[in-house]
Amino acid sequence: MQNDPRLWYERLLDLIDLLYQAKTPNAISDQLFQGLVGLVPYDAAIYTPINWQTLELQEGYCYGNCIASMVSSQCSHAPFDPLFFDPLCLTRLNKTIRLSDIVPVNSLALHEFNIFYQNMPYQHALGVIVSWRQQPIAAIRLYRRACEPNFSDSEMALLNRLSLHVANAVHFQDSTLALTPLRENGLIVFGANEGIIYKNEAVAKMLTGIPLTSVLSLVKKGDMWLKNGAELYRAETVPLTSASLLKLFAKTEADESTTWQMEAINDLNNKSHPVTIVSIEPFRRRQAIGNRLKYCGLSPREIEVSLGIMRGLSNSNIAKQLFIDEKTVKDHLQRIYAKIHIKTRTELISKMLGLDIELGCHENGNDTGYQHKNMP
Repeated sequence: MQNDPRLWYERLLDLIDLLYQAKTPNAISDQLFQGLVGLVPYDAAIYTPINWQTLELQEGYCYGNCIASMVSSQCSHAPFDPLFFDPLCLTRLNKTIRLSDIVPVNSLALHEFNIFYQNMPYQHALGVIVSWRQQPIAAIRLYRRACEPNFSDSEMALLNRLSLHVANAVHFQDSTLALTPLRENGLIVFGANEGIIYKNEAVAKMLTGIPLTSVLSLVKKGDMWLKNGAELYRAETVPLTSASLLKLFAKTEADESTTWQMEAINDLNNKSHPVTIVSIEPFRRRQAIGNRLKYCGLSPREIEVSLGIMRGLSNSNIAKQLFIDEKTVKDHLQRIYAKIHIKTRTELISKMLGLDIELGCHENGNDTGYQHKNMP
């Protein structure tokens, strides 16, 4: 097919069209790897979703001749795959990496990464971290046996093109997601000396003018809210798990005498490590109201009453909508006030919209400030 550019191009367009027609992430990966068989032949392949908030690899899908060890280790061992075990991989989003460009084929057996490949009958590999607007959403890996030719530059270029369409398809396959504001989550990795060893692009957009080194000390003290101009953000530490792509920074920062054995990967949560990960999440009032009400311990019925208050309804109108009497609404309100530690409907609205946090910053004459609040 590669000898006929027209036929090859038609097959590529057909695959892209099928990606956008798929209705679920699973269907997208199925279409991708079925179509790749005729474009970039492979012996085995793995599609691994990534939690865009924490960069943790999640349970994924295997294709082709995947052996049992590949299936069982695709999450916990994947961060130690040399295709991703490089701090630069998080800056090469939608850019394919070839194994032989990292470790020469004739040196793989002598390299530390042989731990990952010694139980796999594959010598050639391609990998790409698929992202939507700089937010990683999936990892794609293709493998070939030693008897097969290595992946070519043209095959890498094709996977680069497809990764952009995979990202768009995953994002837009959920119509409700496509209509929501851009999901951006900032991540900062602090080293053993509390210096910054990694930050994603979202951090630069969110925290312009705020010294990033001060963020770590704030979250260590328990502060979770920070305000930058008119924007409000929630900052919190993120645990470093065995499936996190950020684990590579822990290895980089670890003492040179420390040996990171593959067998110890799953025990990472119980070990001390030299990095601290801080997540910065924009506070969006409409999306957060329901979560804030749940966090306050309100029952489902109390949440319904609270949402009625947020909409400006009177007690009688709330009673009619919920098919309860007005006295029951008043009883619910008393319990709501007690749980949230407020006294009026106005306070409820202010607290749920986060206005109490913003007004506190303004009253202190601080438009770029931090306040601790026991609310999500």
